[in-house]
Amino acid sequence: MSPVIYVSPAFRTACAEPRGALLLLHSDPIRSAPIVGSAASGARLFILCEQNGWCHVRTRTACGWVPKTDIVLFYCRPAL
Repeated sequence: MSPVIYVSPAFRTACAEPRGALLLLHSDPIRSAPIVGSAASGARLFILCEQNGWCHVRTRTACGWVPKTDIVLFYCRPAL
């Protein structure tokens, strides 16, 4: 069981990067859900929430759900 992400918004923001060359963002937290966007390797993803092994993420151009196993988590300071 993977740990639940909790980060104080006042201190840091949970961020991630795609593990592979291209990460597909889904409309819902299931693999069969429609694709609503994508993120290339090296893109910064801001994690909005986590649900059953999926993370709801925001990129510069889209929001969607990705499997937690398809991203590398780290923490970043919020943009001022």
